[in-house]
Amino acid sequence: MIQNVLIPANNGQRYYETHYRFFALAMQAAGAKVETGAGLRDFEVSFETVIDGRAAIVDYSDHHKVGAIELGLPIFKFHYSRELHGDLPNVFPFSPISFFEWGAVNPLNYQPAASRWILNAQRPGGAAKDRREAVQAMLRDKYGADVDTEITDQTGFWHRGGDCLVAVCVPGARPDILDRGQLQLMALGVCTISPVLDITLLWWKTLRPGIDYLTCRPDFSDLPKAIEYVRKNPQTAQAIGRSAREQFKRYLMPAKLAEWIQLCLVLGVE
Repeated sequence: MIQNVLIPANNGQRYYETHYRFFALAMQAAGAKVETGAGLRDFEVSFETVIDGRAAIVDYSDHHKVGAIELGLPIFKFHYSRELHGDLPNVFPFSPISFFEWGAVNPLNYQPAASRWILNAQRPGGAAKDRREAVQAMLRDKYGADVDTEITDQTGFWHRGGDCLVAVCVPGARPDILDRGQLQLMALGVCTISPVLDITLLWWKTLRPGIDYLTCRPDFSDLPKAIEYVRKNPQTAQAIGRSAREQFKRYLMPAKLAEWIQLCLVLGVE
């Protein structure tokens, strides 16, 4: 069990309240004491941490470039790609942002797929603006009132996930990225549809298309076919949601994140 974690102090870093906070709260939820440490470095999309006396880097970039690799420290990479990062020494997969409120996760074990509702509650913005607007327009045109695109608070989003048959997830920074919203819905047992995701989990595991989520083409042109499939096969949708939730519990809960960090730092897991 990890005992002590140091992270940089909050000096107004752009992503401190999201990525730094996610890492700190996950370590706290795993039982570690988390404090700020003097002299720890911040980089463009990564930061230095000290875990039970061992220095490491947390790289939270949405993109494939790995920062601070020249330092030779172990790096824990959000959005790790086995294809692109597998040959880099001392770079290990880590969970993208999922939850901050870890105490709220366990009670939210729904049994989705009890309705015909299609959830697509994503803000159109940034690199995903055009993609998300186009998919929302297509869903509204084809499914009308059966589509839920309302933006609510976090808890409302979780509860509406529990009421839907399936959630359509349009990735953000990259067309193949696992976004926070999709990962949260998977953790809660919701069947999701997205393009094939380029993501490696802890212990080098992957999210399996057709088992942990359903896939569509990157341009979403075959999305209606996937939706009709789950409407005709709601029990399959439930099974996919359960499988995704099991993957999350097995590899991405705080205790597992801490266990993985210890293995990588002590044993240099390959």
